[in-house]
Amino acid sequence: MQATGSVILCVFLVAGCQPSKSKPASPETLAKGGEVYGMACAQCHYDGLAGSMHPALRGSPVLTGNPDSVISVILHGQSGLSVVDGKPLHGIMPAQAYLTDEEIASVVTFIRSEFAGISDEITPAAVGRVRGEAKP
Repeated sequence: MQATGSVILCVFLVAGCQPSKSKPASPETLAKGGEVYGMACAQCHYDGLAGSMHPALRGSPVLTGNPDSVISVILHGQSGLSVVDGKPLHGIMPAQAYLTDEEIASVVTFIRSEFAGISDEITPAAVGRVRGEAKP
């Protein structure tokens, strides 16, 4: 029984050590994302902290969730009542669909890295896929 338990433990350990399928963000993508953030996002989101008209990016569950949600908000915008950290927010996030797939991929990579500590790189193909889907 001891040997069987050891074999099962080894299988679980090896299975948990499989390499991640996501690619870490490159310095070039992060730099480009920082430029796009400065041009298209920083006017409202500043340093990622909450303001009177926008929720905080720093620690946002939206950033730590599925990146498609972030891409969709950038592409389509968002308005109406939102509840963030238990507080009502009546902000408007204008659509930024004028940005290219490459620009959106780099800025999503940047904000997830900068404000949520997630270092995987978002691809322009992922943005293109979301752009091609109907608005939720």
